[in-house]
Amino acid sequence: MNGYAKKVALAVLFSALVAPGCIEDLLDLYEPYDTYGEAADITDASPISATFGTDTVDWFKVVTTDDKEFTVTCTPAGSINDYTVTLYGVGPTWLADDDDGAISEYAQTVVYTPSGGLGDPVTYYIEVVYSGAADVEVYGLLWETAP
Repeated sequence: MNGYAKKVALAVLFSALVAPGCIEDLLDLYEPYDTYGEAADITDASPISATFGTDTVDWFKVVTTDDKEFTVTCTPAGSINDYTVTLYGVGPTWLADDDDGAISEYAQTVVYTPSGGLGDPVTYYIEVVYSGAADVEVYGLLWETAP
């Protein structure tokens, strides 16, 4: 059993003894990141694992250049649930999203191509929203910049 699986097993075992929200914090190294201002830093081509517990919104940010196409993919781990992935610029200013509106779609993917970029640094924000019941849900998130 790997380290993450052990953490999940312990979290389930002690869930009746721990206050709501604490299980999520045990499983998720990025907490708290429930608002735009608390967005967790992620990097290109480095998949992460995150969770929803009592909260249903997570925020991430990545610094890249303004002249490259990129893809953001959110994949539930082990269950089919309805997620929405929204990409924002600074502000936050809406840029793109993926919400299939049903639990039948397994992964959410946003592909975005900036226009008129000169290769300058820019920060993008990703909001992941879970519209299922309030329980511990694990998901993966990956940001990939095109070559």
